[in-house]
Amino acid sequence: MALTKEQVAKAKDWFRSKEVMATCPACRGKETDLGEVLVMLFPKGAGEAPGVGVPMLAVRCNQCGYFRLFDAAMMGLA
Repeated sequence: MALTKEQVAKAKDWFRSKEVMATCPACRGKETDLGEVLVMLFPKGAGEAPGVGVPMLAVRCNQCGYFRLFDAAMMGLA
């Protein structure tokens, strides 16, 4: 699902409150885009029950394309 303006603001506030590094861990780029909230399915043995979906917020580096995933439910977005 695409993020609303309110969700983008909430995500940015959450990142600030948790002091999440703004720089990309791969290339140290400083410009990122917030993606959509995706549901990730975990296979058997991955620490979650089979078929359990976890909503994740994707953050993409504009310089190298590296993606970071954050638990959208923990952030209050899902």
